[in-house]
Amino acid sequence: MDYQDGSFATSTYNADSTVAQRRTRDGLTLSHTYGAAKRLLSVVPSAVPAATMAELDAGNATTWDELSCATEHRRGDPSLAVAYASYDLGSRPAGEKVGNREALGWSSWTMETGNLSLTGVFKCRSQSKEPLIVK
Repeated sequence: MDYQDGSFATSTYNADSTVAQRRTRDGLTLSHTYGAAKRLLSVVPSAVPAATMAELDAGNATTWDELSCATEHRRGDPSLAVAYASYDLGSRPAGEKVGNREALGWSSWTMETGNLSLTGVFKCRSQSKEPLIVK
């Protein structure tokens, strides 16, 4: 793809149509790796081009279970990885753990009024069940 300022971005693809590498407008190359089920496992940046101001980490990585549910997302610092120990029957995470922090659980609520039904989810500390975020 060409841009008006003269910069461009390109992508190369594997034989199975998944992205192999992507070059961004500022010259950064991102290498993509996939598992047997074509699930994205990692995106790893190349060395930073001299002309870019991009801050890079070690890239992104995801691990999956046999039902294609993510079990862990990592970006750079492994101590900040987000892990999902289990899922409910609706394929929703039963909880979330970030690094060494206390695990968070989810609780849901439904409110019905007339023809309107609203469902929401809030995160809570697994032990105390006190809400942290309400949406």
